[in-house]
Amino acid sequence: MGQRVSQGDLNGALAVARQQAAMALADLGAVLAIGGARDESANLLRQAFRLHAGDANVFHNTVTALQAAGRLKGEVLQKMLEMLITPNRPAWLEDYRDLLLLPRFLNLEFVSGKCNLKCRMCTGTNSPKHPNKLTFLPAAELEQMLAAAPSISGVTLSSGDSDPLLHPELEAVIEVARRHEIVMDFFTNGLALNERRIRLIVQAGVVGMFNFSIDAATPETYQRIRGGDWARVLANMEMFQAVKKELGLDKPMLSLSFVAMADNIAELPAFVDLALRLGAGRVFVEDLAGWDGQASENRLARENPRCMAYAAEAKRRAAAGQLALQLPEGLMTQGSGAQAKVLESTDVTVPFCTWLQGVWVDADGAMSPCCMMHGTKEVDMGNIHEGPLLANEKYVRFKSLLCAGKVLPGCHPHLMCKYVQNQKLRGIPLRVIQPGELAGADNLATDEHRS
Repeated sequence: MGQRVSQGDLNGALAVARQQAAMALADLGAVLAIGGARDESANLLRQAFRLHAGDANVFHNTVTALQAAGRLKGEVLQKMLEMLITPNRPAWLEDYRDLLLLPRFLNLEFVSGKCNLKCRMCTGTNSPKHPNKLTFLPAAELEQMLAAAPSISGVTLSSGDSDPLLHPELEAVIEVARRHEIVMDFFTNGLALNERRIRLIVQAGVVGMFNFSIDAATPETYQRIRGGDWARVLANMEMFQAVKKELGLDKPMLSLSFVAMADNIAELPAFVDLALRLGAGRVFVEDLAGWDGQASENRLARENPRCMAYAAEAKRRAAAGQLALQLPEGLMTQGSGAQAKVLESTDVTVPFCTWLQGVWVDADGAMSPCCMMHGTKEVDMGNIHEGPLLANEKYVRFKSLLCAGKVLPGCHPHLMCKYVQNQKLRGIPLRVIQPGELAGADNLATDEHRS
């Protein structure tokens, strides 16, 4: 260290040692990166960053070398993003504001056009234009997408009118995930599972969360809404957990989702009980969408006069069982402190939409703002196949506006959006992207929004 350490200055000596060790590791990591030793370089740079992230040289070397190697992702990138939005941050960090535009997760339209169910509230399978012909994202195209966005560390596989488990190249997709070191989340009805597939998914080590979309706690309601085999989906969930237990693994986390409607909301407390019995880590409740004003059995949960009482009881049971229960704003129980809970759980230091670091990607590669605004005509974000995202003018222009704390006009009614919900509960008017702002080049976040 070039200095003598006294017994009374151990903390100071430790700080100096950490900084000097970090600088040496960062220098060595950068040299190795130039020499092509990518894996060894990445490991050294991550160690340097953990030791002393606040050093400008360590930060710069880590960003430069990992970005050049296509390895700037995961915990190191997350820490950098947190530093960039921290109040009273060093002035030199402003030179790295473009890191906020790097995507960390993709939500992929993995399959489309054909499903093994025709759920009552699905606007896709019930559309007269539904083709009933399966199309899917080839594993090779997923590889190209990840190459265009090397900062991605998570991918959600979902579909509006099909099921991810119908994908014919599932094993190849899992292998792509391994190569690119990403974690995948599945949203599925779960009916296409069998023991071989469950073992593949559980043993892969690249699946973080596996969500069964069920919407019911009894076979009668499940049959009425989804028209599927209740005994089979229940057996698949139990087998999924049994395989994890046999292999001594905690992942993938089991999640259950529930589209809340007037004629199933009474089962939400029992649904929570089911999730607890199965050892699930989360229950995700969604509002009905896309059926407003249409003559059908699909009615909003709030049209049930006891809706809020059922939601309150579900919340009580989830809390007692230490189960994460995610409710939409419309089902937050009045007088129960639910609003305060939402405010406490929302990271108020983030002044922009949480999808700033995410992208919805359609099967053809077209990019959309988020899962609720995909396919919108309000913005053209370009196509992920057009090359590196930070070189895509349309992508950068839109993300820069999000970075300034703005949202699209169509975001207003989406109370399932964490950012919109938080702003409304706090009485903060949403700042809307104005006509013309997407027509030309736009700067990054203004000084007004850099605090």
